[in-house]
Order: sequence, then structure tokens, then C-alpha cells
Amino acid sequence: MKIGQFLRALVALGVGIFITFSQDHSAALGLIAIVIFSLATAAVTTVEAFAIKGSAKIETIPAIVLGIVIGSLGLMVTENQTQAFVLLVAAWGILAGSFELYQARSVGLKTQNGRDYLISAVFSLVLGALFIINPLDIVSMVGFFGAFAVMSGVHLGIAAFTPGK
Repeated sequence: MKIGQFLRALVALGVGIFITFSQDHSAALGLIAIVIFSLATAAVTTVEAFAIKGSAKIETIPAIVLGIVIGSLGLMVTENQTQAFVLLVAAWGILAGSFELYQARSVGLKTQNGRDYLISAVFSLVLGALFIINPLDIVSMVGFFGAFAVMSGVHLGIAAFTPGK
């Protein structure tokens, strides 16, 4: 079992279930969800980075910084919560997706880890593009973020338990 992917799967599924079973899909709830998701993902990545040896450890720093920055910005929002939620999720999706795409390419697209990074990158980039290209109402946007979290959680959970070669 790959513990880092398993922990990220738990975070994503937790956020997805939190959104799914909340009656209020408001901007405030979406901000809470993105803050929890980004900070928890940064924490998991930090813990995982201590187990990595070599140059791969340095490659996790942008993901950690991105999670901390998005989470911190989400905590500072007091007004225009809808716009802030859209911008934070779009920024996170595009930046995290780009970073995961880089990781997929550096690990190798033919490897199991490379394909896992590629699938995660596609999920993140599609979410970011959706929020940038197609302005929706806040209920739909929070719902799409919840759906993304569940899909990512399921993917990461499967990847965590897939035996390596």
C-alpha cells in the first residue's frame, strides 16, 4: 500500500462526503472545503516528503507551498466569497494539475506512478478549466468541487492499493 496516496484519498473522500451531505452548498461551505482540502493535502505531502530520499523530495515543495497558500488565502476571505471560491479552486486546479503533469512526465508516463499522476492531473486541470471557462451558480460550483473530491479520492484509493511491479 502506498501510504501517501491512501492519506490523500482519505482527505479527498472526506471533503467530498462533507460537501455531498451538506444541505447548504453556499460559497462559505465551498471555502471551508477548499481550505480543508488544500491544507490537509499540504500536510500529507509534507509528511510524505520526509519519507522520500533524493531529488524527489525537492519536487514536492511546490505542491506543499501551493496547498498552504490556497488554504491561507481561503481563510482570509471575508467578502465576495463566491468570487474568492471560484478563483481559489481555479488557481488550485490549474497549478496543481500542471505540477502533477510535470510529475507524471518526470516519473515516466509508462510507469504506474506516472499514469496515476497523469489521471490526477487531468482531474485537476479539468476542474480548473471548468471554473475559468464556464461560470456557473455557486451551488453547481460547490457540487462540482465535491464531485472532483470524490472522484480523486476513489482514484487515489485504488492507486494506493494497486500492487507495484
